[in-house]
Amino acid sequence: GFEPRKQAALDALDFVRDEQGENSEEYANALSSLVELFANSAHWKEAEEKTRELIKVTEKVKGQWPLADSYRILGYVCFMQNKLDEAEKASLKTVSMMDADNLQTGSKIQPLRVLGDIYSQRDDLDAALKTYERLYGLTEGIKENHPGIYQDACSKLADIHKRMGNNPEAEKYYRLGLEWWRSHSKDDSIYAAKSLYGLGVVLVAQQKFDQAEIY
Repeated sequence: GFEPRKQAALDALDFVRDEQGENSEEYANALSSLVELFANSAHWKEAEEKTRELIKVTEKVKGQWPLADSYRILGYVCFMQNKLDEAEKASLKTVSMMDADNLQTGSKIQPLRVLGDIYSQRDDLDAALKTYERLYGLTEGIKENHPGIYQDACSKLADIHKRMGNNPEAEKYYRLGLEWWRSHSKDDSIYAAKSLYGLGVVLVAQQKFDQAEIY
């Protein structure tokens, strides 16, 4: 039902624009609904366009979510279009604002994942390591209820250690994530599969061949 929902959201936006004007809280809220629809439906270009408009509006009036949240979404939708420089800029803006804007932990995780993935793609391993360490620290506080997110963070941190040749550290984080995931989650996870593979690789590098074969 994407098309009917999009049309309804656009109609609501036009109505609020006519009734309240573009610099109004109601217009910001209507834009937020449209941004949410586009982003959740993987319409990245449209989500980016409307998020940029939402940022301009919420710099003038209060909207239904903090400005840092809009920058978080902008960073993500730019990343999904492979606009890495713009994604980095927006995500760094989110990180600089997120404590002051009291973002929820889940919203703080996304810009760090985006930044870490950008630095990883650029082979800036020192920056990726610092970012993933911060990501890992955030997920520690929610790992009981979100074991998959914690395991994902462990996997990303371990991957960077592996690429840097820090095999004992990589082994540590692969094991941490896998053990938590196995004891707290019944869902399949691509990061669990990647961690099993990565753990095998770093065990081989440490000549722990029997364990490596198992994983």
